[in-house]
Amino acid sequence: MNTPTTIMRHSTMLLVKHPVILCLFALLWMNACTQDGRFGGEVYGSFTPTEEPLPTPRENIDQPGDDPWVDQSEFLWGLDAIHEFNLELPPAGWDALIADPRTYVPGVFHYDGRDWDVGIRLKGALGSFRALNSGQKCAFKVDFNYFDPAGNFFGIKKLALNNGMQDRSFSSEYLAYKSFGALGVPVPRLGYVSLSVNDQAWGLYMNVEVKDRRFMNMWHEDTSGNLYEGSYANAPQGGRVHPDFVADRSWAFELDVAGYPGDRGDIQAVVDRFAVNDPDDLLAAIDQHFDYDELLHLMAMEIFLTHWDGFSANTNNYHMVYTPTTGRFTISPWGTDQTFDPNDRVDPDPRGFGPYNDLTIIFDRLLDHPQGRADYEDAMRDVIVVFESLDLADDWQQVRDLIVDAVYADPRKNFSNSSFESRSGQVLAFIEDQPDYMRQWVP
Repeated sequence: MNTPTTIMRHSTMLLVKHPVILCLFALLWMNACTQDGRFGGEVYGSFTPTEEPLPTPRENIDQPGDDPWVDQSEFLWGLDAIHEFNLELPPAGWDALIADPRTYVPGVFHYDGRDWDVGIRLKGALGSFRALNSGQKCAFKVDFNYFDPAGNFFGIKKLALNNGMQDRSFSSEYLAYKSFGALGVPVPRLGYVSLSVNDQAWGLYMNVEVKDRRFMNMWHEDTSGNLYEGSYANAPQGGRVHPDFVADRSWAFELDVAGYPGDRGDIQAVVDRFAVNDPDDLLAAIDQHFDYDELLHLMAMEIFLTHWDGFSANTNNYHMVYTPTTGRFTISPWGTDQTFDPNDRVDPDPRGFGPYNDLTIIFDRLLDHPQGRADYEDAMRDVIVVFESLDLADDWQQVRDLIVDAVYADPRKNFSNSSFESRSGQVLAFIEDQPDYMRQWVP
């Protein structure tokens, strides 16, 4: 997508040769910058909430060498139905996943009387991973494209089936993605699934849209850049490393989809810019590599929703798309299953409280910057207004009506039915109380 900056850069020679065009262009440039809120370089514009609570992803645009299928998966997402999936995993594959749970093995996926040859592996991290021989509820990744180059499931290459081990309400992820989506942030779609493995019921799962080139096409005009995942990485010397834009941790960003620039130079450019803590350059540095307003509102929503295990704090559970035409990254949330928790409420500055440790260098410096702190608190005020406009209590009720029987019947859930009811009540109370709680800090 061409921004005012890229248009100006590529049009310089033409404008110099044609003064009339130069005058017209100057007027357009001033208008665009004023609307963008950054005219003058020092002012970072106010945020305007989107009119639609959850933006509709744009129509899939095929890229050379990319997904040739039209996305016909819309029926899988949302609250219309619980879909029934069955995974067929032969004994050899079962044993292989016990030995190496992260490597795909051949299997068969059954849905609505149809069969697909697929790759199957386990998924999940510290809190949600369950081994196949544990007798518990494993989370799965299903790859329709792994063994068959043309394989797809209604235009989808992969499915991520979350086990709900860290969300006893089975509603937090859905509600969190709707909240982030109301800010215009790229979010995955989510649906509910009743999963069987080898014809044995394994219970209720959340089918969360996988972020790949197809996902990028839905949200970005320019999809030629890299897609990274920000999650824990195993350090060579042992232990785990949280990725961040600092020299000794930037290697931990996992490159999920390779694109321009063909290496990790996009990450390195951010690391180099933040290598020196220069308060006078901080806001401009953030705005060069991210959309300043968008990033502040995303971080504010994370703190508002008690997403302590995301980009802002703990630097985990998110994806980043690099857009070469703008030179900027866009952050997309992931792993929001521990949100809407009143026990993890904090004021807008979460430093020093419980699980909100290891803030990303950007958020940490922003909180210490007078103008940056003020802008962030303004973003939090916007978030409160947007959140209230969503009327999530209705969505909470729709989720509950859809899943309550399936939760009660789930043979592998790791909590009791009364625990489900208690946690669901917590989520509803959070929806009702959180705006007033946060307003005491940012009136």
